[in-house]
Amino acid sequence: MKRNKHSSAPAFSSEKDNKTTKTSVAIAKAWLAKHKDANCLKTSRAFDVLLDKTLRRITPNGSETGLLRGLEGEIRQRAAHSLFNRHLAGNGNLLVATEKGSQAKIRKYLAQAIYSAVKYSKLEILDREERIAEKHQWTDDVDYFENGSVIHPSNRKSLWELPVELQLQLVYAGLGLAVREKSIPSETAAMIRTLIKENCSVSEIARRIKISPQAAHQRIKRAGVCLKRYIDESEFPM
Repeated sequence: MKRNKHSSAPAFSSEKDNKTTKTSVAIAKAWLAKHKDANCLKTSRAFDVLLDKTLRRITPNGSETGLLRGLEGEIRQRAAHSLFNRHLAGNGNLLVATEKGSQAKIRKYLAQAIYSAVKYSKLEILDREERIAEKHQWTDDVDYFENGSVIHPSNRKSLWELPVELQLQLVYAGLGLAVREKSIPSETAAMIRTLIKENCSVSEIARRIKISPQAAHQRIKRAGVCLKRYIDESEFPM
């Protein structure tokens, strides 16, 4: 007896495909309805809701990693704005398909527009985050923070000729002293230790501890003043 070679295909795959197809059909119909009556708030709202669901399916919360982690909402928002102002407006292929009422082609061009909007939104946000990270990244110059402060030139040579391990010990000691003197909070010292040990960006650590990047930069700036003072007053082996 011959077996059906396709009988063992996983059911969830077809279910997922069916769900995607239903969504694309629904948003194509909503687009047609919106196009037929551009002044109708109900049809416009219906399309917006389906578009939001589609964007959430493409970029759900928690789906991004690295510098884009936690920015899924901004990606969707930026993509939606880009769609209405760039990818849908003036889309010749989509407009022709819409005039002809061809749902198959409308689905095709809508999908292309949506995925392009998401793609370029991610690239734009990633470019911004990389520029922020590059501007505020942690370097071996432990006193280089957002304000660009540096230690006195007479001390730089003896400090930076020390092994990296000793440089870091100096930083940790300075942080400990600043906390004991209540010059900076212990949370700020812990944040800076994490930046050093994990070599992550200020934006990344800000997301982890649930503060804004601007607040993180300000904390680091204040810590930098304390570290600079401690390093300036320290003596190093020659």
